[in-house]
Amino acid sequence: MIVEPEIGDYVVIGGTGAYSESMSPENYNSHRKPGAVMKTKNGELVLIRKKQVREQLTQNELDVKL
Repeated sequence: MIVEPEIGDYVVIGGTGAYSESMSPENYNSHRKPGAVMKTKNGELVLIRKKQVREQLTQNELDVKL
């Protein structure tokens, strides 16, 4: 049985396949990219990408005057 997750819980999804990162709905409907963690050969978990913050969604947008 899978326990119902609560806010603040960590969720691990293993074995997602080759397209899990490249086919994710990055920034679609303002979804931010989560942080990424890699498990090393000795079992240590290492953060390899910080989670995207809300300000990063709009930082490249320009104000266009029509």
